[in-house]
Amino acid sequence: MVSHTKSTKNDTFWLDFFTKNSVSIFKGSRKINVHDMILGLAINGSCLSSDLAHYHLIKKYGGKSTDGYSENINSLPRDYTRLFNGTKKRNSLTKTPFVKNIGTKFTEKKRPSGIYSLTPIGYFVALGLDYSNAELKLIIKNASSISLYFAYINFILEKTSLSFAKKIFIDPLKTVLKIIPNFENGMRFYYPNIADKTYSALSDEIMKRLSEFMASGGYDNPKRVPKYENVETLINNTLYTQKPKEDYQDFLIEHYYKKNSDEGFYRDHSTDLDDLQLITLVMKSIHFAYYDAEGFGIPSKPRIKITRSKAWKKHKRLTRPKPNERLEKIMKQKKNKRFG
Repeated sequence: MVSHTKSTKNDTFWLDFFTKNSVSIFKGSRKINVHDMILGLAINGSCLSSDLAHYHLIKKYGGKSTDGYSENINSLPRDYTRLFNGTKKRNSLTKTPFVKNIGTKFTEKKRPSGIYSLTPIGYFVALGLDYSNAELKLIIKNASSISLYFAYINFILEKTSLSFAKKIFIDPLKTVLKIIPNFENGMRFYYPNIADKTYSALSDEIMKRLSEFMASGGYDNPKRVPKYENVETLINNTLYTQKPKEDYQDFLIEHYYKKNSDEGFYRDHSTDLDDLQLITLVMKSIHFAYYDAEGFGIPSKPRIKITRSKAWKKHKRLTRPKPNERLEKIMKQKKNKRFG
């Protein structure tokens, strides 16, 4: 079922920015359709061309004009399919770093149709477009299926509030998006910038809450104040450690993707090392910003215990010597000691 949420804003600034600077697919006559497709995939998650067209037609004509809807219901899916797969004159969106074909599904007419999804960097581009708060929640949730970074944000959002998650994560991220000259070259170079902006955002939030607490008389514990509790929730669920073990990434994946199907989808469609680098830098910035603001020493471990991953335990179990092999090893060691 394709979701629908109406945005009340316009994104002229971002569309012009992407056209002039960073994303070539927003150039030329097709840019409006491409814009709608990127944002539609971000809001709805992976879907067919027909689902995507249906979503945008409902968004455009819903409650206003059935004529406009019926005139485009057959042509728009074809236009989207051509943009996804390319033509003789134009490259396909699936050959860009932003969109990928993740499978095939048979339509009601029993015709095979591609299932399309944004890549992690595609979600970054979508966050440079415009959306409502309700749409933003959907974008973060969908992005969390293929990105540890967004899974972390979504986890915090669900435990605190959208406004808090926007302040700590999304607003700093959008600030960095504005300085990137070419998204098609990737974003890894800008990950430290994202982490620095996140550090500043949390530091500002903590200082603001402490100032409010002192101005009100400061008779109670600031950590019991609802708005400060969000900060505590954030640090309680930040998993940065100065000495990560070799299975740290597997632990994070298992922590955020509890179902085997969710974990499998992530492993199939994430960008592994880029993803680990970003979430590590951002979690480090959160960890340091909190303890710097508190004025205490910065601990080397998070408040939540980082255990060995299931994948690591399974590997150890499979490579563990069998009982007879262990006995032979012990006897050999004793023999070597006796005659050594």
